[in-house]
Amino acid sequence: MDHWVGSQRAIAVKAYYKNGDCLTATRREFRRNHNLGHNDRVPLCKAIKSWVENFEETGSALKKKPPGAQRTQRTPQNIEVVRTSFEKSPRSLKRDIETSSKALQLGKTIITSDFVISMVTASILFTQTLLLCKNLQSVNCNLTEAMEYVDTVLHEIHDMRNNMDTTFSKIFEKAKDLIKSVDSEEDIKIPRIVTRQEHRINVITNSPEEYYSITIAIPFFDDLIEQLQARFNNHKKQISSLYKFLPKIWNKFEIDANDFEIYSKFLDMEVPPTEIQLWKRKWSNKPEKDQPNSAIEAYIKCNYEYFPNISFLLKLLATLPVSTSTPERTFSTMKRLKNYLRNSSGQERLTGLALLSVHRQIHIDPDEVIDRFAKEKKLTNRFCAIKYFLN
Repeated sequence: MDHWVGSQRAIAVKAYYKNGDCLTATRREFRRNHNLGHNDRVPLCKAIKSWVENFEETGSALKKKPPGAQRTQRTPQNIEVVRTSFEKSPRSLKRDIETSSKALQLGKTIITSDFVISMVTASILFTQTLLLCKNLQSVNCNLTEAMEYVDTVLHEIHDMRNNMDTTFSKIFEKAKDLIKSVDSEEDIKIPRIVTRQEHRINVITNSPEEYYSITIAIPFFDDLIEQLQARFNNHKKQISSLYKFLPKIWNKFEIDANDFEIYSKFLDMEVPPTEIQLWKRKWSNKPEKDQPNSAIEAYIKCNYEYFPNISFLLKLLATLPVSTSTPERTFSTMKRLKNYLRNSSGQERLTGLALLSVHRQIHIDPDEVIDRFAKEKKLTNRFCAIKYFLN
């Protein structure tokens, strides 16, 4: 089969719509546009029809390669989707023998007691941390408020862990209802217990609720608490001495100049005690509604000429990053964009595609984009075909 470049295919598609979907007239105009003789080759009717179908489906006359497998990640939303779709049994679907066999194997695998209880436990715990996850990835995240919310989440999970009998009783009942909704004959069972076991926990008990509480729920809660403490304690130590400068908070704590020794390279350690007293005196006489309650607001209202050290510390508090999700999201986007199909893409095009992918919340009007392309002096054949097709 002859190979036709994208510009030639675009001309053929444009001629096809221009001549009222007539393949013969399209081939004749194609020959005339390229100054071809009667013995020269022109696209076959089958090829032109295929280009038109590709253009109507994908917006391009070129045949696109199928995309690769989509990357997945373990998020509360994905876990909730799995939990919801779990209720749909594959046994009720009519499929071919091979697909049905694989579906039944998967159904038997995910209906095991340990999988269902783990999924329900994860769903309940991730519900507690869902808002924390979203706020930590936001651009305007307040570190002080984030740390306070982490403490709130930790206290709630600690209470659930201390009242494990009541907490797991709800988890166990929810898991039983979920299994029953898939298969009414299935029930939560204890795996076979032997005298000596090396590859899994071997709890000697006759109660399924007690067994899975010890083997799954308690380790899950303890590990999550440990991870939250390990990930956020360092941030808490760094800002514990900084957010005391906020007028609405310093009444709860005593400010000591020794708390800022970690920043001694950037401060004059002989000045802070006096400067702290003057800073407190400045806001003690003002009403509470006028007192700043965030690091950025306090930094804006802090005069660097009179309070140089406090201004520097407030700037640290306001700019201390909670996470690096924004640059990491950019790197992940470029990894998806810069593939072997786009090796010849220029810097401007890659930058535009990356911005479209990262800032998806910005609404783009397709009509406005088409109007801007229509006003350009040099239009490629592809955009001419798009304009002709839309008109």
